[in-house]
Amino acid sequence: MGYIRAAGCVVFSAVYFILQIPALGIAYYLGHFSKEKQDKAAMNVLKGYAKGLLKISGSKISVMGEDNIPNDTPVLYVANHKGMFDVFLTYSMITKPTGFIGKKEMGKIPLASRWFRLSNCMFLDRDNPRQGLEVILSAIEKIKNGYSVFVFPEGTRNHKDTLLPFKEGCMKIAKKTGCPVVPVAIAHTDDILERNFPQVCPADIIVKYGKPVLIENLSKEDQKKPGAYFRKLIQEMYDEVNGL
Repeated sequence: MGYIRAAGCVVFSAVYFILQIPALGIAYYLGHFSKEKQDKAAMNVLKGYAKGLLKISGSKISVMGEDNIPNDTPVLYVANHKGMFDVFLTYSMITKPTGFIGKKEMGKIPLASRWFRLSNCMFLDRDNPRQGLEVILSAIEKIKNGYSVFVFPEGTRNHKDTLLPFKEGCMKIAKKTGCPVVPVAIAHTDDILERNFPQVCPADIIVKYGKPVLIENLSKEDQKKPGAYFRKLIQEMYDEVNGL
């Protein structure tokens, strides 16, 4: 069954984005008149895709702490990174335009990459520090323009229960804009693919949103290395939900 689900994900991905080609043209057209409508169109397409993949995987999703997400201001979402399905999971849940910082390979996926770009995604080349700085500056501008940003500061997928050190550079997004940081703990998404590769298997996914935190309210020591502070916080959240 796992191989059938894997094949289903591949076929669904190809068919879905081919069928969305006319909508892609409409989205580009909308961009000439209303960036807001273009953002909404791109978000809806990617949200539909993400929900479809998760449905094919047969996974169940439990969400905790959604009421911690501010409704009146853009935020920086900071999450641990368990597996490839983390991005699809978070796309399936967002309700407002949110730009994701992802690895550069996401920007090379045929057709899908166009939708990622239209939805304010930024692609990071981890081997190019200068380009990384450009991505951070772009994310800062998006926050200033009212968009939230979602980042995985571990920098790569991590299947262990101990989080990797967080990259401090991404915390500049919150430092420079003063936006709240919403910590997010994700558990069991690697049970879908990474632990069963090449099969796709059902998983009991748990997502927990923590209370928003302003970096300026942290202690002086934590303000110097907020990445370490949020790593510790999300580790505690992860440990709480991982056993559920």
